[in-house]
Amino acid sequence: MVGGTYLYKRESITIKGVIASDADQLIRIKTDKQDITISQLHLSDFLSALLPVEADHEEATTALQVQQSGEITNMQNILMDSIKKIQQDKEYVGQAKAINNHINTMLNMVKLQMQMQIMKDKR
Repeated sequence: MVGGTYLYKRESITIKGVIASDADQLIRIKTDKQDITISQLHLSDFLSALLPVEADHEEATTALQVQQSGEITNMQNILMDSIKKIQQDKEYVGQAKAINNHINTMLNMVKLQMQMQIMKDKR
């Protein structure tokens, strides 16, 4: 889905990224035009409103997989570093909890990207 071009409300948009926020339960779809902010409850409605313009499926899927792989590896490294710091300094626990919350948000974004790609593949 990221990198794909779609017709949305009679306008051609290219999706540049997806940002999900656990705090306010909103999803920001970054596009080449204007960002679109929706609630998680309206995600399926948004996806239903998208009509593919270009069918470069293989390239978009590969780009998404590479991006996810790099992000997951980075998150694993951060978590392992946090575990080591907690073992050395119990004062670090609060900061480690904040890191964990951010990583969970990032994982939710990756899940959303995967769900969006699956929905696109079903069309």
